[in-house]
Amino acid sequence: MAALLKKRAVAEFSNVIQEEASVPAAPPVKKLRLRKKPKAAALEINLQHASSSQEALDLLLAFRKQLPLADADNAEAVARKLLEHFYKEKESHVRVQLMSVLGCVVRTPAFVWYWVVEDLIGCLKQETSQKAVSQILGTLLIIGNMSPTDSKLRQQLVGVAEQRLNDQEHLVRSTCIQMIADLCPLNEVGGRTSDVQKLLGDLSQDQDPRVRTSAFLAMLNLHQRGMQLNMEVYERACHALSDDYEHVRLAAVKLVWVISHVYPEWPVAAPDKKEEIRLVDDGFAKICNALNDISMKVRAEAAGLLGSLHQVSTKFLEQTLDKKLMSNMRRKAAAHERQKEQFESGEWASGNKWASDAPQELLNAESMSIINGGACGAFVHGLEDEFLEVRMAAVDSLCELAFQNPDFALKSLDFLVDMLNDEVEDVRVNAIDSLCKMSTHIVLREDQLETVLAVLEDFASEIREGLRRLLGASRLGTSACVMMCIHHLLANLTRYPQDHLSVWQCMQKIGKNHSSLVLPLVPELLTSHPYFDSTEPNMDDPAYISTLILVFNAAISCPTMIPIFHDFTVNHYFYLRDSFPDLIPQISQLSGRKTMTQASTRQTLDAAVFLQQTFERLAAYNNTDACARRSLLELTIKDLQRIKEVDVKLSAKAQALSLYIEAQLLLQKALFSQQGVEGSDFTLQQNATTSSLTERVSYASQTLPSLTVLYKSLTNLYFTLRKEIVKGI
Repeated sequence: MAALLKKRAVAEFSNVIQEEASVPAAPPVKKLRLRKKPKAAALEINLQHASSSQEALDLLLAFRKQLPLADADNAEAVARKLLEHFYKEKESHVRVQLMSVLGCVVRTPAFVWYWVVEDLIGCLKQETSQKAVSQILGTLLIIGNMSPTDSKLRQQLVGVAEQRLNDQEHLVRSTCIQMIADLCPLNEVGGRTSDVQKLLGDLSQDQDPRVRTSAFLAMLNLHQRGMQLNMEVYERACHALSDDYEHVRLAAVKLVWVISHVYPEWPVAAPDKKEEIRLVDDGFAKICNALNDISMKVRAEAAGLLGSLHQVSTKFLEQTLDKKLMSNMRRKAAAHERQKEQFESGEWASGNKWASDAPQELLNAESMSIINGGACGAFVHGLEDEFLEVRMAAVDSLCELAFQNPDFALKSLDFLVDMLNDEVEDVRVNAIDSLCKMSTHIVLREDQLETVLAVLEDFASEIREGLRRLLGASRLGTSACVMMCIHHLLANLTRYPQDHLSVWQCMQKIGKNHSSLVLPLVPELLTSHPYFDSTEPNMDDPAYISTLILVFNAAISCPTMIPIFHDFTVNHYFYLRDSFPDLIPQISQLSGRKTMTQASTRQTLDAAVFLQQTFERLAAYNNTDACARRSLLELTIKDLQRIKEVDVKLSAKAQALSLYIEAQLLLQKALFSQQGVEGSDFTLQQNATTSSLTERVSYASQTLPSLTVLYKSLTNLYFTLRKEIVKGI
């Protein structure tokens, strides 16, 4: 049985099973399922089932809420139904709504609207309602704007609009004007451009103010499209500035501003008709005159447009800050003109006739000036306006012009500073930002600075932050101004301690920008005296830190103030430099002042090294004879006494080591006397010395607790002191 099992086991282990190399299976194929989204249900409008016009109107309003359409085919079907119902509908207001919905439907992408144009033109011929006609023209305008490359269609629509310009309804005429401005070709040869501008100029004299407004807006639209406007447009726009309608004046102001940019150097006649001035100056004066308009919208628009006229003459800019007509804005008569007037006046009055010496004509002040009297003091009127929008726009424009003209910036500074006292917070913030922008051109005087610093007490954190930013960017005139800023900033820091970081940043900028003005203030700021020492201030005081930030930043450009610093001021510099590296600059001149501290540290280090060397010599004394060792120990005691006098920090260790060596010497003498080597030397006098040494060790043990170990075990204290000295080094 055992032989059978063995044979079976051998057979099993002898059989070799060969496995064929398995072919790696191919990765499973990922199948993508393309699923086509089902089309949205087509929107339908069943106007044929409407029993009345009101029901049809309700259906149109409900259908309009479901717009826009996503399918062009659906849009075409809806458009056909709308046009079919348009011919059947009797109520005009329903037809207006039908055209309005059709205008939304034709905006559908890929919508083919050629057949719609023909149907709409046919509807115009038979439509009697003017509102419906206006809505049809509006739908045609939408189609024309959707086809910018189809010049033939656009010309056709412009022709349709020109035919309706004589309509009695103002809506129809206004829509036609808009169609002409949007669809008129700009590059057509043959005077078409001039004809369009002449046509719009004639329409600007229409009896309806809404049509006049549309005409001026159409001119602005042509300018935006790239058409160069003629000078005749400027004359019509200037005449429209005195229109009775608000929107006409508003559009005319914009048009005057546009032409002033297009033809800035074009000569035009002054108001006295005897002198020529530049067009940009004349346009600027007329826009300034619009600041006296009765409408708030016109005043705000005029105030906002003034800031972009950068090419205006300086005398016109200065006149906007004075309500009285300046002498340089009056026309000067030449010498021959004055002689001619004197010659034409005739002989002297004899008195026989009544009023024979009366002037021949009364001269009007307007006839002698080259600027309209209403334009004088334009910015003064704008900054004093009762509406917030006008004051905000006037501040922006004044800042923009002042930034471009440094001389004008100095003269307009008082007006912007006064705006810091405005009752509205937004205006005050805008004035602060404007002053920051023009800070490179201005220098604040003491009277102006008082007004600025008074705003620091404002409760709004945004205004306080902006004002500190203004103080940091501004230039101050005198050292008194700098001291005034410091006092108010420190008072502001006391009142609002949460603003300490902003105050420190402001102090940093003031110090950098006014180093020469800070120099005479350093003794007062650091409370230094030429004869008496000053007490060291508390470094935890934010006000003292603010003062140091100001002084250290001023010291970069003015190294003469560094010798005035106290020693503790130098130490405070290194402390603040490590604490606030972004506020305290690197001052290379202060590195020399640091050597005194380094010298004292070096002195302590040398004494510690000498003490360590003393320990090493004591270890080497064991190899010498008794007499030499005793003399060397006595010299070591003298050195330790000197270290105790020189370095206070190492006096305790030196005294302990000195007591240890003295005790060791007395112990050696006691041992030698017992052995009879030097018995005669150990006398009663040495007994007294031993007792006095014991008292000194006991006293030192009471004053210095660490010396208790010395008194009990001299050897243990020796190694303990050695470790402490090595650690101190």
